Amino acid sequence: LEAARRGDHADPRLAYYAGLVHERMRRFADAAEAFAGVPAEADVYADARLRRARSLSLLGEHSRALTLFRAAMQESPADVEVRMQFARALERGGTPNRAELLLREGLSAGPSAALYDALAATLHRQGRGREALTLLRGAVARFPRDEDLLYVLGAAHERQGDVTGALARMRAVLAVSPDHAAALNFLGYLLAQAGQNLDEAERRVRRALELRPDTGAYLDSLGWVYFRRGDYARAVDALERASTLAPDEPVILEHLGDAYQRVARTDDAAAVWRRALEVLTLDPESCEPPGQRAALERKLNALPTRAPDR
Repeated sequence: LEAARRGDHADPRLAYYAGLVHERMRRFADAAEAFAGVPAEADVYADARLRRARSLSLLGEHSRALTLFRAAMQESPADVEVRMQFARALERGGTPNRAELLLREGLSAGPSAALYDALAATLHRQGRGREALTLLRGAVARFPRDEDLLYVLGAAHERQGDVTGALARMRAVLAVSPDHAAALNFLGYLLAQAGQNLDEAERRVRRALELRPDTGAYLDSLGWVYFRRGDYARAVDALERASTLAPDEPVILEHLGDAYQRVARTDDAAAVWRRALEVLTLDPESCEPPGQRAALERKLNALPTRAPDR
């Protein structure tokens, strides 16, 4: 792909596709360079510019990233995705107050669950989790049957460590929209994580997979239900399939390593845990549970040391 995009008369989409591959592999410098090769007249230019800006932001090249985001905002001020990514880049660049203002301006112009979620996550990262919950409860009071807002509120409860509140909110989503796949999966995963009602957990996750069968995160949840039940062989099977669908996701890799360890595949466990640590080094923002890196390091350090081959 790289050779093709650098050839004479190459289709500009090849640079875009190369950027997507590098981005997926967390090679953000290569991704930014590839996306920069997409000409302004190409139909994928707007998305390529946005992805290039995000890659530069993740690399710490804040000035270059923000210049691109400002241009995108000027051209598409109503684009929610542009606004959210611009705000995240402002936060990475050390100006969370400007990020918050940008998101609040967007909500004033047109409320959306995505913007509420972005603002709540921003507040949470600034140590203002209770304020985030207050914000979202107010939004739900205004739009009590908005299933996506209910979901966002449930996710915010989980970020604050309130599993009971998160479970209640996910059930509220399903009362409004019984086939909300993300809520079905989230509810099933939370139940599995808490070791509660694993039969319901499996039923919820399986329904999510019926609705969206090739979703790595949902297969990860199913594998985790099996793991918590002690069915480690089936856990390995589900988690390997999850890792194929969503490669290099640290949570899936950690779960797969846990399952490998339980079926005495210690070398495989070590390999996927190390890969999870590599991904977290390349992309620290992919760390989902707080302290994931430390947990992975503890697991690796606890593995028995192999005797050298004679």
